[in-house]
Amino acid sequence: MKIEIGNLYFLILIPVIFAFMYYSYKKYKPWSKNEIFIFISRIVIFTLLILAFGNITINLKGRNISTVFLLDVSDSIGDFEESGKDFINTAIENIPSGNKAAVVLFGDNSKIDKVLNKKKTYKTLNENPVTTATNIQEAVESALSLFERGGSKRIVLISDGEENQGDILKSIPLINEQKIDFKVYKVSGEKGNEVYVDSVKVPDNIAVGEEFSVSIDIRSNYATDAKLTLFSGRNKVGEQEVKIQKGKNTFVFKDKQASGGFKGYRVLIEAADDTNKANNEYSTFTNVMDKPNILIINGIKGDSTALEGILSNSGANIKKITASSSPSTLNELLEYKTIVLNDVHRDDLTNGFMDNIEAYVKDYGGGLITFGGEDSYALGGYKDTSLEKVLPVYMDKRGKNEVPAISINLIIDKSGSMSAEGGGVS
Repeated sequence: MKIEIGNLYFLILIPVIFAFMYYSYKKYKPWSKNEIFIFISRIVIFTLLILAFGNITINLKGRNISTVFLLDVSDSIGDFEESGKDFINTAIENIPSGNKAAVVLFGDNSKIDKVLNKKKTYKTLNENPVTTATNIQEAVESALSLFERGGSKRIVLISDGEENQGDILKSIPLINEQKIDFKVYKVSGEKGNEVYVDSVKVPDNIAVGEEFSVSIDIRSNYATDAKLTLFSGRNKVGEQEVKIQKGKNTFVFKDKQASGGFKGYRVLIEAADDTNKANNEYSTFTNVMDKPNILIINGIKGDSTALEGILSNSGANIKKITASSSPSTLNELLEYKTIVLNDVHRDDLTNGFMDNIEAYVKDYGGGLITFGGEDSYALGGYKDTSLEKVLPVYMDKRGKNEVPAISINLIIDKSGSMSAEGGGVS
């Protein structure tokens, strides 16, 4: 049995109760039986209140308790890993028979170093998580995934608590819902001066030539001067001499791209007296959307003058060809964001175009727009071809031909006015 006391100061009131008992006994004796009962009841109530405010819990050693140890091995915790493993090994050796234990090592990610079982030995699997950050939330989620149904559950977190990835607060509802006993063994160690890149934010998508912001968050545990450099690919696009304050620091660079595609960005912070250089870089990327290439394929009777004007005004690059010159390979089709068929007959298109248009649309997300006319759709021979497969319409009439029932009501005027002669007709 183990007794844990949360607030020791409230226990000082217990001697006060005994002093009150002694004083009352000496002053008011002799007592009647009813007075003694009331007096003892009050003493019991006050004692229970003190124990409650003292946050006293009694843990009985029982069976069927599963414990998952979470050991922080990130760079911020220093050389505590071996000591932490010794601590866990001792704890596992002393757990009651029949209980289960597991070990999860974590830094920026989590690795299971001992599966949940009844073995009272901890033989490390030598798992090596990424140590450049501390993500307690992911470690807790890994622990939750290890628990089996039924029985009591306990998580023991061994960490300095300096989380810089994830958010442990998001895991609290799950911990409470599953009634998990959550214990924390806080590791405090001497840390050197530390500056690191916490995050780099760029827009997910930007247009060619559009100016945008690159927002950089730097964290530090001391004030210092530093040089902050931004790279786009291999090119340096910005550099600032900055003053770093203790805590969070945000800096913004401006940039623009002259060509489309995925563009990578890398940030480097170089600070005076920084003791850990491993977390001084951060990389991310953005998608630069170039002007789309649109191919217009005209049929024999197709006139795309108005369409070309509309698309040109939208900033797209327009190319116009005849059906006989249509692309015949998938790579040629993929050069275009969208393909427009303007009243084109199937027989006028190349066989390569017909063979690859379905993959272009379904597998690669290419756009296909068709304009109807005398040489398109059913009249253009699209039935049972790849064009019919990718278009949202059928080339023939679907469903039963139904002739609706017709009711006829005859209303005949038999009044006297109908017998009058008019124009020789009566």
